[in-house]
Amino acid sequence: MEGRYDMTYNVLDLFAGCGGLAYGFENNDSFNIKLANDYWEPAMETYKHNFKNVNFVLDDIKNIDHKYLNNFFSDGVDVIIGGPPCQGFSMCGTRSETDKRNSLFYEYARIVKETSPYIFLMENVKGLLSMENPEGQDVIEAIYEEFGDIGYDLNHKVVDSKFYGVPQSRERVIIIGVRNDLVDNYKYPDKAFKENFFTVGQALDGIPNDNSNKGELEYEYNPNNPYLNYINSSCKNIYNHKKARHGDAVINRMSYVPQGGNWKDIPEDFRVGGIHSNAYKRLDPSEPSVTIKHAFKSMIIHPYYDRCLTVREVARLQSFPDDFIFKGSKTSQYQQLANAVPPMLSKHFSSSILSFLLKNNIKSKDMVGGNISYAQ
Repeated sequence: MEGRYDMTYNVLDLFAGCGGLAYGFENNDSFNIKLANDYWEPAMETYKHNFKNVNFVLDDIKNIDHKYLNNFFSDGVDVIIGGPPCQGFSMCGTRSETDKRNSLFYEYARIVKETSPYIFLMENVKGLLSMENPEGQDVIEAIYEEFGDIGYDLNHKVVDSKFYGVPQSRERVIIIGVRNDLVDNYKYPDKAFKENFFTVGQALDGIPNDNSNKGELEYEYNPNNPYLNYINSSCKNIYNHKKARHGDAVINRMSYVPQGGNWKDIPEDFRVGGIHSNAYKRLDPSEPSVTIKHAFKSMIIHPYYDRCLTVREVARLQSFPDDFIFKGSKTSQYQQLANAVPPMLSKHFSSSILSFLLKNNIKSKDMVGGNISYAQ
């Protein structure tokens, strides 16, 4: 269907982070991300390095308005994507109803109202569905009301990344909003995998245990690895691969944890820190990974070695190809990955949104001077 019309749809990427969600759209020839916005400089550095043709504005979203956007979108925005910060909704956080980050979807809605895209995608953690705002209203209900008031029909669905070619069980809420003067028949992408999921072992294949002061190593690519082929990861070098330095006490704790085990396997005399199920979690190479947050702070252990995962290893588990380079401090790189939408999940959603636009015969606003038009 991609070749049906010789056009590209213009995309605005809000709360862009390092570019996990952008990846699926920018690598689809039918979409053109003309502007991305985030407030966190390390994420911007990574984004700009990997998407050199995308304009990026480092600023508070509250300062972005339609007059500013007109500088980049002469005829309007076709699609908006983005994931407002989710820490206030996370099951691992404080889940405070008064967390200011919980209301940033109102800023997202404001920009949707001002630009009137055909469709938007908003991503968040599953904890969003069990959260209330300070008025005692379910947050998801408030989101439906807010976007309904500005003319959008919404649907939401919890998706697990492992069904879309990501070697990680990572549940996220994907909210799709369609302008209500369009035919609302958006269809969420079908599961690409219902069994035989990609595994940790496949994801980490070929990454050496060697260390490098530069975080760059050559490795022997395995062309028979279906996962590496799936994410188009045939880069000859491994970047962002600086192993963590652990003290003897930490290494000793890790040594007690078997594949698939966690902190409970450590003798009580040696235990420290929290008791979350993923603390001191050693990954099972034969299964998809657990949800990866900040892999170093969570002490996610390599399946074979008594050390935490490197940034590159986490990137593989998030389905980033090896030529996607992370910038900023190592701590910020881990956090960028913790916040990111897996690129392969994004790829499936970019395809389903394109199918929706083409099925409804919607031309890009650039082709019709900013007004809605249906191809004949």
